Amino acid sequence: MLTPYVKQLLTVFYILLVLLVFTGAKQSAQVKPPWLEGTGDIPCDAVGGIISGEIGSGETKGFSIDLEAGSYVVAGWGSWDLTALRMAVRTDSDEVIGQDNGNDNSPIISFELEDAGSVMIVLTAGETRMDSAIGTFSFTVMRGVECFEREHFPAKEVLETWTSIIIEENATLIHWEVISISGEESINFTHELPPGCYMVVAETTNPFDDIDMYVRINSDTVSQDELPNNYPICRFEIEREEDVTIEVDPWEYGIETGSGLVFMIARDNEAEE
Repeated sequence: MLTPYVKQLLTVFYILLVLLVFTGAKQSAQVKPPWLEGTGDIPCDAVGGIISGEIGSGETKGFSIDLEAGSYVVAGWGSWDLTALRMAVRTDSDEVIGQDNGNDNSPIISFELEDAGSVMIVLTAGETRMDSAIGTFSFTVMRGVECFEREHFPAKEVLETWTSIIIEENATLIHWEVISISGEESINFTHELPPGCYMVVAETTNPFDDIDMYVRINSDTVSQDELPNNYPICRFEIEREEDVTIEVDPWEYGIETGSGLVFMIARDNEAEE
């Protein structure tokens, strides 16, 4: 069984996750960088447009681009289905002239070309968060310097923390999402789950929030966490397939401005043995 000190979990191979029912104001909180959203004032000239596509776990993809001599910045983005998106810029002779091996899914590389020529933009995906998932990528090249500011995504950091914990606890992530919450109404997540031992966690991006969580089957509460913190954790076991409703109650948080919420479900792998 998973230990209580687990910050985000729960999702399994053969689990049939069906409907999610939400109550309360919510929207996706997976904010993308301004250059990809088409917002913000970028003080550089674009070289071509935005190149996008799909990329799998551990996969590498390269794109050749012809450039004039000058200063350039390339910015990338990987969906949060991936634990990381790394990027490198190579010359025709395979010399690395820039790389970003961070884990924030939004690499940025500045580089100089003394002579006109082609460069290879190489993208390498980290592991996917869930089995059989496929990530998406985008990147763009700008001529200039200091074209982009590195974005900070607190929800992504929370997501990575719990993903690591799930792996360490010998569990399998079966569902995750990041949403924005506002208002005073509770939020309900409903899933159809097969037999097994589960753990659910919901964490807000503001450590000073206080939220509670309840797991219900029919009208019965089978697990709850009302501790005064921003990351309630519930554990439960079911012996047959059940429709399970998880209620997140925003007891005390920034109602006026809202808060980001990371929600994850994981299944204990030991139940398979």
